[in-house]
Formats: sequence, structure tokens, C-alpha cells
Amino acid sequence: MTNWYIVQTFSGFEQKVADTINEAIKKKELSDKITEVVVPVHEVTVVKKGKRLQKKKNIFLVMFC
Repeated sequence: MTNWYIVQTFSGFEQKVADTINEAIKKKELSDKITEVVVPVHEVTVVKKGKRLQKKKNIFLVMFC
């Protein structure tokens, strides 16, 4: 069974935190215990000044109990 953990970060720093965690995994040789760090994102097409641009936006999950 795999354990899942959620890390709370400031808005806009999600990828930087994921990169820092990945660096710590490499330095402390924890790759056998931590297999993957994920920042959920999806691509959105935005039209600015008549041009279409692809942007990555974070996905925020809302859970109801």
C-alpha cells in the first residue's frame, strides 16, 4: 500500500517546493522511500492580442465530506 502526503505551499511556489523536495531526495538518497513528487497542472489556451498561448495552470482539488 502506498501512503500519500499533501504539502501546503504558498500560491505560485508549488513547482519550486517540488524541485526542493526532489533535490533533498537525491542528496539524502531517499529514492527508495519517496518515489514521486507531483504538482497537478493542466494546459489552458489563452487568447491575448489575437494570439493563442498555451499556459499551465495548477489544479486545485476541493473535497467534501
